[in-house]
Amino acid sequence: IGMIKGNNTTLTATVTPPNTDEEVTWETSSSTTVSVVRNSSNHKQATITANNVGTATITVRSGSQSASVTVTVTNPATSVTISGSEEITVHRGTNQDVTATKVPTDADDAITWTSSDTSVATVTVQSETNGVSTARINALAKGDATITASSGTATDTITVHVDAPIT
Repeated sequence: IGMIKGNNTTLTATVTPPNTDEEVTWETSSSTTVSVVRNSSNHKQATITANNVGTATITVRSGSQSASVTVTVTNPATSVTISGSEEITVHRGTNQDVTATKVPTDADDAITWTSSDTSVATVTVQSETNGVSTARINALAKGDATITASSGTATDTITVHVDAPIT
């Protein structure tokens, strides 16, 4: 099963026969990735918590029987925000740096940058540290382009107007 870091869910074991007196135990292959706590009032249930990105196997045992499930923990970005205005003007032949921040800052995917019209403006990553990415917009020709910053499915955009300065 897939889980997002910080979330929890309840697992229920189906024991046959249902009225067995066999004790049900739960264990995890990696408590740093996924922890498991048996429900004190219903030992056939346990709450698992996604602690860190990775994979862990949860095993339930009753007598000589056991069953396992693999849990994969991810940490996707929930948002990406480009700093500053939603629209900027850059003179043709110049460049401007912009920054974007992803939440959470330790999300799995790096921030990627794209331009809707690379004949007007290109964008290249300069750096990414602690969830903040800096990119350079290069203004190539008069016109408009949408610059997008993405991390996983989270995105934000700005519109770049490239003007031709009077010389």
